[in-house]
Amino acid sequence: FSKKAASLKPIFIEAVQELHDELELTRENVANQAAEHIHSGEVIMTMDHSRTVQSFLQAAAKNRRTFNVIVAETAPNFSGRTLAAELAGSTPPVETLIISDASSFALMSRCTKLIIGCHAIFADGSVLAKSGALGLALAARAHLVPVVIVSGMYKFSPEYVRAGEEWSICDQQSPEEVLIQLKQDQFDESKVMGEVEVLNPYYDRIPGELVSLFITNLGGHPSSLVYRLLKDLYGTS
Repeated sequence: FSKKAASLKPIFIEAVQELHDELELTRENVANQAAEHIHSGEVIMTMDHSRTVQSFLQAAAKNRRTFNVIVAETAPNFSGRTLAAELAGSTPPVETLIISDASSFALMSRCTKLIIGCHAIFADGSVLAKSGALGLALAARAHLVPVVIVSGMYKFSPEYVRAGEEWSICDQQSPEEVLIQLKQDQFDESKVMGEVEVLNPYYDRIPGELVSLFITNLGGHPSSLVYRLLKDLYGTS
């Protein structure tokens, strides 16, 4: 048995090295496709601080694409502000406008694409993304704006979200992030403690029918072909 195990060791090492190399190159391989999907004159809306999205937009700018990016600030941790600062400070700088989350619907009509990152992609094509992403995707559908998800293939999962599980996967965070905003507004939080339940979900689940395109390290794929990607990736039907 030990001899058989020893013979498997180099196979496992090779498999781990391949996975490591894929993870290392994922962001670069996604960004290399930016020029195919972003054109001069476009107005892109995004949110949160996804490094894959950041690299994608910066790569488009390096390809001499002149476009504007509208970034929703993504309360309560305001990670969108970080992305906006990174884009504005990059070389060449990306023309960036940061907005409140509440303004997203009104400004979506000016946009040509909604581009966001994600945490996971499920077998039905639905996407687990930062809280607030579902609202943006619904606004995009209302204004006929394509929704583009940029992600590495390693985020694709063969699992389905079953009935009753949707809320549980949203990963409730501490209410302190929400309450601290009340403190900054000089609101007496003792007035709500014990009387109001404060929910702070970290993720939203975006239904697959709201997604127009997935851009991965292996190319662009319409949401209707997620099943085929999973079959190639996991050998499942």
